[in-house]
Amino acid sequence: MDRLRRVSLAALTLCLTSGVASAHEVGGSRFEAPLPLGLLFAGAGLTVAITAVWVGFSATRSERATTTPIGTFSATPARLASRVASIAFLTLVVAAVAWGLFGKQVGAENPATFFTWWVWLKGLAVVSLLVGSPWRILSPWRTIYRGLSALEGRALRYRDYPSPLAHWPAVAGFLLVVGVFENLTAVPRDPQATATFVATYALVMILGGIVYGEAWFERADFFAVLYRLFGRVAPFTFTRADSGAVRLLVRRPWTGCLDPAPNLSLVAFIVGTVYVVSFDGFTSTPEFQTLTTGLRSILGIGAVADLALILVGFGLFLTSYALVALLVSRAGAGRRGPGRHSHSRRASFPSPSPTTSRTSIRSSSTTPDSSSHSPSPVSRRCQLRP
Repeated sequence: MDRLRRVSLAALTLCLTSGVASAHEVGGSRFEAPLPLGLLFAGAGLTVAITAVWVGFSATRSERATTTPIGTFSATPARLASRVASIAFLTLVVAAVAWGLFGKQVGAENPATFFTWWVWLKGLAVVSLLVGSPWRILSPWRTIYRGLSALEGRALRYRDYPSPLAHWPAVAGFLLVVGVFENLTAVPRDPQATATFVATYALVMILGGIVYGEAWFERADFFAVLYRLFGRVAPFTFTRADSGAVRLLVRRPWTGCLDPAPNLSLVAFIVGTVYVVSFDGFTSTPEFQTLTTGLRSILGIGAVADLALILVGFGLFLTSYALVALLVSRAGAGRRGPGRHSHSRRASFPSPSPTTSRTSIRSSSTTPDSSSHSPSPVSRRCQLRP
């Protein structure tokens, strides 16, 4: 137990004392690799393969139980802190929209762009990696929804959340915002465009919440899904008792990733986080510029070529994952023989953007998940792994 505490303290100290790192730039100048591009791709693929093998023969589900309480907060202070935090973050979001619309239209000098893309999108991801997702408390649209529900005197909801939708709205939102807006457009550097995006997204979230209730925020909001996935690797976690008291627990990092992904849409979201990082790096290569230029000239579709590439690439990523998962499943079944079921099929993936974490997909024959509808037979074997 002392060793667990020492490791957790060292991890927290490292995160708090680390400087700013850039994943795709070297001093703002062009970086020429000392190796041919093909060898770099081969090395990256080999790294993923070795990691998958290592994960496949390492952690077990028994590690999940290793948690140690290190603090308890009584119900009243915890509830007050949550309300203050939610109102404060809502205030910052409203201020960011105002700054973006009416402030100086220079990205480096306008607080809207810095707050939205660095403090909010990436900063909260780092928080999630340390102590779990804070988004259930901080979500500005959920705060507005709760205010409207309080005025109405009941939780607003006019129909049940459609089961087939699952997490697909969050998948679309993530690809659009992080994959397209952040990687392919000037939106992160344009205060007015950033403010317009935030206001539009907020409107969609609030209207969806009014129609479908709290389930909309849990499954359709890509911020909620992304931070919740990042929170699975956190060495610290909070639990709330029936009395309202909040307990702070410490656990082995990554053990939260042992819970299975409940459906194919969440698997697609996880694959999407890996794909967006890969696509982000690909956009900086001469090959990408040559490909997009050729498509624009041949098809005459202009900038839409970039959007077409990211969508086609995502489809190829999903197809590749499905084929590999199928091959691994059949290979494992052949080794075990007929009538025997696997409890340890795993396929590992590298870090999802926008922070330096690592995720993977694990296969399992169980699917405990209280936040979604019955999963399909295929998704029942999909599980996050570090």
